[in-house]
Amino acid sequence: MFFGPAITALVQPSLSDSSSRKKKAKDIYILCLSDGNADGLGKTRREELKKSCKILGLADSNIIIHSGPPFFEDDPHSLWDFKSVADTLNIYIEKLKIDSLITFDENGISGHLNHKSIYQGVLQLKKESKKRVTVRVFILETVSLFRKYLGFIDSILIKPSALICTADWVNRMNIQRAMAAHASQYVWFRRLYIIFSRYLFFNTFIPLEIY
Repeated sequence: MFFGPAITALVQPSLSDSSSRKKKAKDIYILCLSDGNADGLGKTRREELKKSCKILGLADSNIIIHSGPPFFEDDPHSLWDFKSVADTLNIYIEKLKIDSLITFDENGISGHLNHKSIYQGVLQLKKESKKRVTVRVFILETVSLFRKYLGFIDSILIKPSALICTADWVNRMNIQRAMAAHASQYVWFRRLYIIFSRYLFFNTFIPLEIY
């Protein structure tokens, strides 16, 4: 929902070169630390996520839904244990030989506490000397509610230092289709979101630097 332009930019660098898209997609993974079971719909939402990612060009084998241990509760009002997040991320980074990671910033875009927990877990992972990883981390910039719904107009307010991933018309349509694939969550305000949100037009990332 938030990372659509980045995913399509990475997976589909050239719409005219299908072999290039397949090669790129093979090296891109989506990791979800919870199964979306807040409303008892975990199984449904796992399938919706896979369907959504397939629309964006990713294979089922590259969609990883962590099922524990440890177990991370899907709840916008629940902070996860930062160390557990860090340890879990470290396992997948080493297993999959990940060299770059994109994730939420400290505000989690929507203020979702699960999102914030992921950022804090990444921060802890990068700070721990015994587990310091060489993976590069880029955090998705949270903007104000006003800017969030300016659509492409918000591009004039982008920080010069930000890394920008944009979605053209074709990819924006694919992102909208991918969002609609989450039928159990496709409520009215998300329908408005895919029309007006700047996160459907572009993503701005800031490198996470630890000193």
